[in-house]
Amino acid sequence: MELMCLLINLMAAPRSSSRRNGLVARERQAARLEMAREMITSKYSEALTLEQISKGVGLSRAALTSGFRKVYGMSVYDYLQKQRMERAYELLSTEGASVTQVADAVGFAHSCNFSTAFHHYFGHTPQTIRRSRR
Repeated sequence: MELMCLLINLMAAPRSSSRRNGLVARERQAARLEMAREMITSKYSEALTLEQISKGVGLSRAALTSGFRKVYGMSVYDYLQKQRMERAYELLSTEGASVTQVADAVGFAHSCNFSTAFHHYFGHTPQTIRRSRR
């Protein structure tokens, strides 16, 4: 009988607020990390910094970098670079834009920096991709 009463009391007791708060905090951080990913996806052509992204989504720089890597499996910079390179490849493959125009469109101030980053990412120069798609 005593065990039954203890069980009923345990079931009726409110859940631990610290446990609930921890769950809410993780959900909030996950939502903010998703906001950061969306910000990078939509603004990849801008000169984004970790400070801008973290302020924009309401996370500290450390929480952004560690959380982003944990959730998406890559750093914020790697994700930004991935977005830029995939869009650049698309532009070079389908449009008649010059390498300089593509570099500018994906957020590089100098086409030589873009060419180096593109070659490092794909193993081919932008000119090679552009020529092969003609």
